[in-house]
Amino acid sequence: MARPLIGITTYAEEATWGNWTEPAAFVPFAYVRAVAQAGGRPMLVPPVENGIEETLDALDGIIF
Repeated sequence: MARPLIGITTYAEEATWGNWTEPAAFVPFAYVRAVAQAGGRPMLVPPVENGIEETLDALDGIIF
């Protein structure tokens, strides 16, 4: 049986790595770990409106 695909919504923040600063999508890793430990497949949902319908259709559940 396939593991359920669980979407986890992300939020946009400016992030700095080394010498560059860029907008990035974030989610606390505790959510990813919790979904995986519960037997689900975590999928990060980016904070964009494009393609939201097809993304939601592919998911078995979602964490906001």
